[in-house]
Amino acid sequence: MTRIDGYPQPAFLALLLSILSLSVYAQKPPMKWGNVDKSDLSMFTYQADTAATAVILCDYAELSVDLGDGDLRYVFEHHRRIKILKRTGFDYADVTIPFYEGQEVSNLKAQLFTPDGQEYEVNKNDIFEEQSSESWSQMKFTFPQVVEGAVIEYRYRLSSTNVLQLREWYFQHEIPTRWSELRLSIPEWYDYIFLNQGRMADISEQGHQMESIRIPAGRSADSRGGGTIQAKVNKYRLAMENVPGLKEEAYVTTMDDYLARIRFQLRSIRYSSSHLDQILSDWPTLAKELNESDYLGRQITKKKNQKALLEALEPIWAEGGAESKEEKALLAYQFLNNTIEWDGHYSIFSDQDLTDCLEKKKAGSGELNLMMLCVLHTLEIEAYPVLLSTREHGKMLELYPILSQFNHLIAMANLNGQMQLLDLGSPARPPGYPRVSALNGSGWIASETNPQWIQFSPPGAKATSMYTMDIDEAGNATVSVNAKFEGYNAVELREELQEDSEGKFLANGWEERYPDAQISSLAFDAIGQPSDPLKVTYEEQLPGLTQPVGDFLYVSPALAPAFEENPFKLEERAYPVEIPYPIQVQDILFINIPEGYIVEELPESGRITLPDDGGKFDFLISENGGKVQVIYKVELRQLKFQPETYASIKNFINIILEKQGEQIVFRKKD
Repeated sequence: MTRIDGYPQPAFLALLLSILSLSVYAQKPPMKWGNVDKSDLSMFTYQADTAATAVILCDYAELSVDLGDGDLRYVFEHHRRIKILKRTGFDYADVTIPFYEGQEVSNLKAQLFTPDGQEYEVNKNDIFEEQSSESWSQMKFTFPQVVEGAVIEYRYRLSSTNVLQLREWYFQHEIPTRWSELRLSIPEWYDYIFLNQGRMADISEQGHQMESIRIPAGRSADSRGGGTIQAKVNKYRLAMENVPGLKEEAYVTTMDDYLARIRFQLRSIRYSSSHLDQILSDWPTLAKELNESDYLGRQITKKKNQKALLEALEPIWAEGGAESKEEKALLAYQFLNNTIEWDGHYSIFSDQDLTDCLEKKKAGSGELNLMMLCVLHTLEIEAYPVLLSTREHGKMLELYPILSQFNHLIAMANLNGQMQLLDLGSPARPPGYPRVSALNGSGWIASETNPQWIQFSPPGAKATSMYTMDIDEAGNATVSVNAKFEGYNAVELREELQEDSEGKFLANGWEERYPDAQISSLAFDAIGQPSDPLKVTYEEQLPGLTQPVGDFLYVSPALAPAFEENPFKLEERAYPVEIPYPIQVQDILFINIPEGYIVEELPESGRITLPDDGGKFDFLISENGGKVQVIYKVELRQLKFQPETYASIKNFINIILEKQGEQIVFRKKD
């Protein structure tokens, strides 16, 4: 037998594994409560990021699946220490600890150290618990005596009986993190999937230790349960050092999609000598379970729901002269959108009969679309529930059938031979236009016979505005406006008109740019036909729009610029730009040359295109027949720009802003 340093090889390997296992949990925690280094107290600039307003000095937690009292739960013990560097970082002294129903927060302590060594504890009476939503609560407190250079720290214990998903851990935050470490203890009976995102851990250690563990009642092979046995407990240590902050910028789904973090999903349970309890199944099994669920599939097929919906819809169909199934479906979509109000909650289930939603005239997003699916099923139209995650809720994992990753349900129906997405909740949205928050790339069709993922190709937003401008010698302008809005632009405008039927928001928008603006003769066409373009006409007075200087008039032709500023300000962006839908904006301006003036100078026409035909900007200007014609046209077809192409979209908008700032110069005739 091969020998290494005097040991037979198998014995050496066993010893090596034992040493590695010990190293995982034998190390001391990376910080001690109340023990702050003097160098941290005296630090006023974080050298790795001198612009940082605060830095997480150390973030440490221990997470263990616990059976100490015979009940299965997990315990999460968290200790965080933050250095406040600038006054603009004082917000990090306001702490919120969210927790879900079934979770309990205890042993919460918090204290602050000033640079001169004074210590202040947060009084227990200054710690508040409040309900933040139907299922979530939070502990809130604010550190006292916060000054620049202060160090704050807090710790708490969270326990939860929901072991399907353990508390997730973020290695990365908006501000930089000097050290982040998570240690886990999980009995071998519980098989968890580790879902890593972003940067991989700098330290990733794994080992195990034999411990005496209580078996939950009814779980042992002889069904007696409740006793203790020696079992292997898997130990993990994950750490990152010098993690940069990730600052949020416009056009991103949610920063949670890109921060370095780790999540845990229970896959299966097998107690000593017992059968395997499969927790995470597969997509076909999940689809079958959902279609048989009282809260989803059976809501669609329940006769009581079908009868109530048909009774409400039959007069609508008769009045509308609907004969075909498709005509009835579209009228049903319109009726439900106009009758049932969305209550603001996203859901994939209905925990009440759809008849109750119909009676209350208010429902969650899932309930609304289950009602539509119920109608479609009654009409014998091919239709399926589509589960998805909204942009704010985060990206979906197609690899694992994890139900909690979904928070919204829409309908997909075969109407006149074409599959269309239907998402009720706003009378302003026509069929085929899911709410913008639902445009997260893909969705999962929960078909019992053919479950599958589909990619979304969202319709676009289009705005075309035509302006005719007259300018007097004092520089005052009168403008006639004729505008047409389509797609998501029309949806947005109609939704605003639901809140403000007189359209005052339009006047307010102009007044923000031109404080003395006055709008008259405002008229809208096709407000109540969401599938049609929405047209708007009005007259406006813009006093002092142009700048008379001696014999010259300077006119800025970009009356309503596509961009007021560049939303992309970072030097580099470590996550993609994610635009929800294609965009088209076209402004056409006719300026009648003021009497007694001639054109002295016009900006140059030009075009810029994005790589791979991702978008373009056209600027055309010409003089003809006593008029100056100006056309701005912006098209964005590409919806996702990876970090390596960030500079191209940023530069694209910079050029648009530059052209928008150029002026036309008129000169008095000699």
